[in-house]
Amino acid sequence: MSAVATRDCPVASECASCGRRRSLEVREVETEAGTACVTVCAFCVEQGELPPISPFVAPMCVEAHQAHAGLVVR
Repeated sequence: MSAVATRDCPVASECASCGRRRSLEVREVETEAGTACVTVCAFCVEQGELPPISPFVAPMCVEAHQAHAGLVVR
């Protein structure tokens, strides 16, 4: 899973991959349902450790990401 930095989305309080609470940033990731956003720490980005997104949760993550970017589809 590749990840691109984004400034449109809020940063969560911890890394979705490892739980660290420092050096956090939001990355866009591609899922089967489309592009979503996740908060990850700099260490996980360097290591390529991105959290898996369940196929059941992916549509909700994509919808939330679209709302962050102002692309709400009705």
